Amino acid sequence: MKNSNLLLISSSLALLGACSQVERSRDLGNPDVSGVTLVKQVCSECHGENGNSTSPQFPKLAGQQPGYLQNQLSKFKDHSRSDRLAPEFMYGISHALTVQQISEISTYLSQQTLINDNARTMPSDYAGRWIYENGIPDRGIPACQACHGTTAQGQFDFPRLAGQHKQYLVKQLHVFHANVGRPNTPMQSVTQSLTEKELDEVATYLSRL
Repeated sequence: MKNSNLLLISSSLALLGACSQVERSRDLGNPDVSGVTLVKQVCSECHGENGNSTSPQFPKLAGQQPGYLQNQLSKFKDHSRSDRLAPEFMYGISHALTVQQISEISTYLSQQTLINDNARTMPSDYAGRWIYENGIPDRGIPACQACHGTTAQGQFDFPRLAGQHKQYLVKQLHVFHANVGRPNTPMQSVTQSLTEKELDEVATYLSRL
């Protein structure tokens, strides 16, 4: 009886140990690891634990639209998004993620509060703000807010842009412009019609929202 009790205790301790390991696991191939754990243990290395990355090389994900996050993680997983950092970082991270983990990651990050130390009020006549709110009709450029919302919070599958790193925004605008790694989106035609100066002004405006 004594040996049976010891065996039961040992088994219980082993199970508890396994649970605690799963809660701190960095195992991207284990479907039992929750998406929230993966955010904190893996994604945080580049994007910050709460989605507020400090490096402009990596986008802020806090407060991002969950539908957009799910869509992009799925595209990294199937390699249909292939801009520069995708093969280097995101292909390996996303390839074994389950649908459930992708959903949990997206939901958790969407519920975090974006921190923007560069936020400031931009004058109504600032060129970047004007383009975002009104577009440039005589050149066939639509208002950015039509898809991304009046305050650039994003909507549906269109991403939040407010408070994003300016350098990251500029980089992605150039990716769309070159149609390399982000093909078949409306952004190609939009960015083709903007000058370098206008791209920079729009990115500046968005980074300060």
